Amino acid sequence: FPVTIYLLGSDFDGLVRTNGEFFWNFKLNNGLKSNSIGRIFKCEDGKLWVTWETGLSYIQGDSIYHIENQFFNDVRVTRVRNDKHGNTWILTVGKGAFKINGNSIERYNVSRGLTFDDPEDIAFGENGEIYLVSIPGGMNIIKGSDIEVVRDKEKKIYEFAPIALHKSKDRVWIGTFAGSYFYLKQGRITKVKFNKGFERCFDIRENQFGIWFSDYASGVTLLRKDGRVKKFKPENGLVQRNAISIAFDHNKNVWVADPFYGLSKISPSPFSKKTQFGNAVTSISKDYSGQKWISYNGNGVSPIVTGKLHFR
Repeated sequence: FPVTIYLLGSDFDGLVRTNGEFFWNFKLNNGLKSNSIGRIFKCEDGKLWVTWETGLSYIQGDSIYHIENQFFNDVRVTRVRNDKHGNTWILTVGKGAFKINGNSIERYNVSRGLTFDDPEDIAFGENGEIYLVSIPGGMNIIKGSDIEVVRDKEKKIYEFAPIALHKSKDRVWIGTFAGSYFYLKQGRITKVKFNKGFERCFDIRENQFGIWFSDYASGVTLLRKDGRVKKFKPENGLVQRNAISIAFDHNKNVWVADPFYGLSKISPSPFSKKTQFGNAVTSISKDYSGQKWISYNGNGVSPIVTGKLHFR
């Protein structure tokens, strides 16, 4: 079940790589810039990107490469993604979005026409359009050389602080920091409410069962392909209801990260089993190498039993 797990604690202790049976710890003396990890992102080209308090690096194979560039040395990176053309997009706080293709770097920021310099997430459309969202700045769409600002006077999406994006078949789903969901379809914004209480979404993922939403105050919501909604909360398996990140493995399990209580595993049938792992998990994703990468705070992968991870 290859997934990438990022564990956050008060005292960081580097990265751990595991194949589910054995584990390897990587620290400063293994080539890391710091034992304190910011976030990690996998990309389809096989690179595992690691962000620090400022700057970023990537791991490919058995090597780590530190990016030394005027744009990224002193900036916090919020997201790294590949588009279908093989370009790498790096989103930053304060410097905008960067599209990298080989040695070519193209920058999108306020001077270029965006309404913000701190994009949080990015999604890609079938016709080449690029969607960007920002907590203070709303949503922009890059269409070739044009930049469209998404404005909706009725829904006022910018007031909800959009933070997460996912492009599904016929619409773009938008998760917000201030408590609601939206989707953009054929130029129109629609507001969606899955739970009665407050909803804060940090991650949106899709697999063969439907679209999964991390509801920070409510657990996990699955919008099935037939339109039915399924909720996952502590009473039916989650370690707690502070879901912040979602990932899938090759066995169709769904992994849910909680920044305070650890990791839950939802099995595909009957969607109720759980596995608790470590503490304070903040982001997870697949690893295309077939192994897991973990950064942890010293307690995140304990206890270890005869060289194997022990799942409580």
